[in-house]
Amino acid sequence: MIWLRRLLTIPLIILFLALFIMALIVTQFDNSFGNASFYNDQMEKADIYNSIYDDVLPAALDDVDKNDTKGNNPVEFSPIREEIVSAASQILPPEWLQAQFESATNAIIPYLLGDTDEFTYTLPLRERVDTAIEVIKSDILHGEAYSSLYDDFIDYAAEEILKNLNRLPYDLTVSQDDVEASLKIAVPEEWLASQLETALNQVKPYFTNDSQTFTVSLEIVDIVDAIASAAIDIVSGEATYEYLLDELITPTVEKNIGTVVDLPFGITLSRDEISSAIKAVMDQSWVDARLEEVVHNIAAYATGEIDTIDLTIDLTDRKATALEVISDLGDTKLKGMFNTLPQCSITEFASQLDSLSPNNLPDCRPAGVPYQQFKNLLGVNIDAIIANAVDELVGDEIPDRSVFTEEDLRKSMGEGNDDFLETAREYVSNGWVFDEVDIVEELQPENIDSFNDIRSYIGSGYTVTEEDLRDAMFDNDQTLNDFDDIREQIHDTRNLLWLLWIISILLLISIGFLGGQSWRSRSIWALAVLFGVFLIICIAISITDSQVDTPDIEDDIKISEFEALESVLGEKSNEVLDNLSSSMVCSIRNSMITTMAISIVVMLGIIGWSIYNNRRITDGTSPTAGNQNQGLPYEENQ
Repeated sequence: MIWLRRLLTIPLIILFLALFIMALIVTQFDNSFGNASFYNDQMEKADIYNSIYDDVLPAALDDVDKNDTKGNNPVEFSPIREEIVSAASQILPPEWLQAQFESATNAIIPYLLGDTDEFTYTLPLRERVDTAIEVIKSDILHGEAYSSLYDDFIDYAAEEILKNLNRLPYDLTVSQDDVEASLKIAVPEEWLASQLETALNQVKPYFTNDSQTFTVSLEIVDIVDAIASAAIDIVSGEATYEYLLDELITPTVEKNIGTVVDLPFGITLSRDEISSAIKAVMDQSWVDARLEEVVHNIAAYATGEIDTIDLTIDLTDRKATALEVISDLGDTKLKGMFNTLPQCSITEFASQLDSLSPNNLPDCRPAGVPYQQFKNLLGVNIDAIIANAVDELVGDEIPDRSVFTEEDLRKSMGEGNDDFLETAREYVSNGWVFDEVDIVEELQPENIDSFNDIRSYIGSGYTVTEEDLRDAMFDNDQTLNDFDDIREQIHDTRNLLWLLWIISILLLISIGFLGGQSWRSRSIWALAVLFGVFLIICIAISITDSQVDTPDIEDDIKISEFEALESVLGEKSNEVLDNLSSSMVCSIRNSMITTMAISIVVMLGIIGWSIYNNRRITDGTSPTAGNQNQGLPYEENQ
């Protein structure tokens, strides 16, 4: 009974629908995620490799500047962002990144899916390091970015110098702008660029593992004079002037002078008054000149021109001027004493002069007689007496010269700088030397092996095998066994995928045989069911695709405070997900539509052929008309 047979097709159609959907989904996943070219195509479609330099790296640089609120980063990236991005794109070009990613996926994906039991992938790095050195030298050190980097270096160095100035035994007031200006004199821009270029050439063989040693030497001897001039500019000032007078020069003068100096005529000068007089003649310009002599003496010591710091400061001219000032001070005090004397007649004054002891004042002063006339009436050269006394009591105790020694220099530099002279001399003589030993000393002991491994990777390439992957992913044998079981199951499932299609095809054939009587009707039944199933799947995919949004993962990406980078990565991740979803949906939908179209064409062809053939039979033009006329009515009557 034909209706019973067609009734039996219903559970088969349902089973076919379920089995076909399963086969379709599994096959689509296998064609996508089981194929390395799928990942490669998705990366290229999302333009990931160019986006690294167009979006990701600029956003990361902006975030670094934005988050450096405390000024810990000595380099400001914003002014040189384009140059950095350009250099990075030359060192690791997008096409190189794409080639390495595709090589990695082509090697690793078959292993993860169980198609192979081993793989080897080598990341070539040596050529990239060679390129990096050349790009840094040509585009950075000799490009527009270098001036900005140089300014950042000077700014950072100035901040560090200002911090270290606190070690000085006196408060040195100097602005950062002044320090920066001096540093630019001490470390010229062109000189630093040439030194850095030489350093890059010297370290390159070591980092490419062609050599086990390297030595970088900055030739400081070439800029010693410039450094000395810069140092003079920085330390010259009132604070240094006061320190040199109070701590180095004045003590030399005062050490042999008592607390009070008694001059003739009852004149008394205190040590402070004498010191003030001495300071008055040692003005800042004179002291700055002596400071310049000291600094250049240090420079000569650093270059090896002299063997010790032993600078003699000539005080002869300052001493003579100081004695004149002190004598004038004595005369001023004498005038004050004169003004305090009571007045008397000229007769009384003259009578006192007859019995007056040498270098003493009378008890009174003649009325109406000014100070200078009063001194003349005393009958002695008071100015000469005071000057001679000052020269004897003060001048003899003031040395004609002062010696500035290493001990004085160390004292003036403050605590923590005891080894400055030796260090400076070593740097100037040998250059500022940095070698592989210094690098190792800077590393933690546990990081030394890793550092040497990196050098080896750069020299010969970084090679990854299945053993490296397994060691990185799992830490015990059980998980490794589970991983291998999963790989084997995936491999077996993919190899048996054809069974799903065979069973689906057999079900479709069975539906055709149950639903039809002849090969034409059976074909139409099978094609109609196939068309209906495809139509149901297409409708389901369209509804699902329109109602289900691709997950927005932008909010799930958190990279500290790197907001711009988070936004870029989130947008790019969403784009990849959108492309992935669209790719799979379009692939399935296009396959369905193509198959539906083929089904309709075949069904129309079969129907058309049946109509044409029936007309031939009816017209009697067919040689098998008798047989056909006997069979066709029976099928139709059924």
